[in-house]
Amino acid sequence: MRLESQARRLKVLSGKQGEGQSAETVRHKTPEAVPSDGNIVEMLKEGRRRSRPDPLVSVTEDLRAWFEEEPGRTGRELLQRLQSIYPGEYPDNLIRTVQRRVKDWRRDRGIP
Repeated sequence: MRLESQARRLKVLSGKQGEGQSAETVRHKTPEAVPSDGNIVEMLKEGRRRSRPDPLVSVTEDLRAWFEEEPGRTGRELLQRLQSIYPGEYPDNLIRTVQRRVKDWRRDRGIP
């Protein structure tokens, strides 16, 4: 949802030249590399970068295997299983990270 609103804003800015503004000023406010096909949402997604190291790098394969065994499992259930095997190593605040992984894996498999 947030990416769509950013995309709408960028489209408006890129086509808008107010009074007293030169085209150069308007261009300065918009991204240099707006795709020619207009797919700004994809451009914004590509711009995401990790701000810290992946906390699940050592157990990603385990999580993926558990997901493949039972694709209906939720991110919460996978995190709880991880926490029972490695007590104290993976706190509850990793829930969103696990949920994002599960969401991506479901998308890759075509599961709604």
